[in-house]
Amino acid sequence: MKFLINTEIGLFGIWDIHALDFVTDFDIYSKTFVNNSGIVKVMKDKNIAVWGTGGDGIRTVELRINQELDLNIKEREHLEIESDKYKLLVTSGELVIGSLEWAGAAQTKGLVDQDSGLKKIDIENGIYSVKVYFLYWDTESEEYNDEPEFIVVIKKCDEDEIFSEDLQFETLG
Repeated sequence: MKFLINTEIGLFGIWDIHALDFVTDFDIYSKTFVNNSGIVKVMKDKNIAVWGTGGDGIRTVELRINQELDLNIKEREHLEIESDKYKLLVTSGELVIGSLEWAGAAQTKGLVDQDSGLKKIDIENGIYSVKVYFLYWDTESEEYNDEPEFIVVIKKCDEDEIFSEDLQFETLG
């Protein structure tokens, strides 16, 4: 599924719909998402994935769930950078993908505001691996106008799946 996501803070993420409920005010938000160490801590503690977009603006994102191949040949040719494998824990049967400016207390408003690009997805509970791919398309060519800038691939995995302990916050755009 492909959609547009708007960010004014240059951060995208994917999380269980209730994983960021603890973000109830601006002070908590600032402590959580303003610096890299806070972002890495919430990624580890809440099992969410966060990545930098390289700036604000509207980006095209494609979400792929449990597909065999992450990228096709054409996409591989335009791949600029890919993330490490992140752990995503879904316990509510719903996940959210979008800009982290809508995390926590702002989430309900973001899901209603069509311009936010925040999306809610129904999904089976469990542990998922997340990989994010940043692709660069020749913006001069109309051939690539509908291609996504970010492809987010999530795959359900077993409880014994190994994820890196050396988690990094990455800017992919």
